[in-house]
Amino acid sequence: MKARLEDAQFFFNEDRKKSLEQHRDKLKTVVFQEGLGSIYEKTERLEKLATVIADILEVDSKDKKHAIRAAQLSKADLVTGMVTEFTELQGIMGREYAKLDGEDSAVFMAIDEHYMPRFAGDSQPKTTAGRIVSLADKIDNIVATFSRGLIPTGSQDPFALRRAKWSISINKIVDEAMTLLKITDEVGREKLQKDVADFMRLRIKNVLSDSVKYDVIDAVIEDVDDIYSVTLKAAALSDFVKTADSTKTIQSFVRVSNLAAKADSTDIKADLLNVDAEVTLYKAFEAIKVVAEELIGKNDYTGALEALQKLSMPINSFFDSVMVMDDDLKIRSNRLALLKSIDTLLSQVAAFGKIVL
Repeated sequence: MKARLEDAQFFFNEDRKKSLEQHRDKLKTVVFQEGLGSIYEKTERLEKLATVIADILEVDSKDKKHAIRAAQLSKADLVTGMVTEFTELQGIMGREYAKLDGEDSAVFMAIDEHYMPRFAGDSQPKTTAGRIVSLADKIDNIVATFSRGLIPTGSQDPFALRRAKWSISINKIVDEAMTLLKITDEVGREKLQKDVADFMRLRIKNVLSDSVKYDVIDAVIEDVDDIYSVTLKAAALSDFVKTADSTKTIQSFVRVSNLAAKADSTDIKADLLNVDAEVTLYKAFEAIKVVAEELIGKNDYTGALEALQKLSMPINSFFDSVMVMDDDLKIRSNRLALLKSIDTLLSQVAAFGKIVL
């Protein structure tokens, strides 16, 4: 033990002959992945990704500045003697060396935090800068790995999906990561976006399956661009399906969806609505759409479901009183357009046809 501690003291003293930023230059000699440049180049990408993420989230200028600085220094400790000898200290030594260098506390904390969560159940970053750089690092790793045709397996929770709290477009960040990795082929970019989405979808399924029924997960998992939104939809829908009138409501929504598939557009012509039940449904839809979309925009899916449920009665009255597939093609198309418009609104919350009743 004494010998190991003496070794650690030696490496620490040697490392402290340079600032953490001065160590960073040596990262140019360390390969990130075959064909994808050095770790130094990776830190340059992280700076730019951190900038993009900060701008999307509209964080304040200090948090953005701290995130960019932390991204710069995030990997510098990998080439220090201490981390070379004690690899499990990566991030930790970066934090301590940056602290000794007089970096802002948000910066040195983010250097350590950007590795979080290191494993399922691990803590997630507490600082805004740490969360930004952590997301940037993981997206860069995924896109870089996928670009080489290597798709990771397993069911870990690398993005702390259980505790995700930010609404942010993964597609936008992946797109920027591909640009920074100089992936320019449009077909290749589209495939990589799909591969990342499939990867996210599988991870979210695995994470949610502990507490959410499989059919509810299937109903909300189609669009995984905003992971936080997916988790909120799953929670809200799980509660909704347990309520007394949910079965009747969902059945009405599924009837809408089935016929909406036959529609060519959502262009509703109010002057072609000539049956009381379809006029009533149209007016209810127009009013509820405004309320529901505002709630959806706030990620309030519980409220959105409560609003959408008010469509159930006019939907059922519509089907009881109206022949959707009218002989008059204009009338038929208009009724299908109404149903498709309603289905488009409903699908912002869930694919209700996936729910097992």
